[in-house]
Amino acid sequence: MAPDQRGYGDTDAPDEVEAYDIINLVADLVGLVQALGEDRAFLVGHDWGAIVAAPAALLRPDMFRALGLLRGKADGAASWKTV
Repeated sequence: MAPDQRGYGDTDAPDEVEAYDIINLVADLVGLVQALGEDRAFLVGHDWGAIVAAPAALLRPDMFRALGLLRGKADGAASWKTV
């Protein structure tokens, strides 16, 4: 499953900045896993999703037993060929 985070796609987009703090974003992931009837999940975060996935795994190691973090090449970043 590849859900949109709150504020993206067709999700709710609260106006209050506090609604986007890491505790609420992690709680969204926990709620999603529970809504699917599961108690554990492997978690992979890409770009902005990685910013939420890492704390989710730290805060809820009982639920998120494995973690993968991915990102695309940032502008100006060295390529593998030049490193």
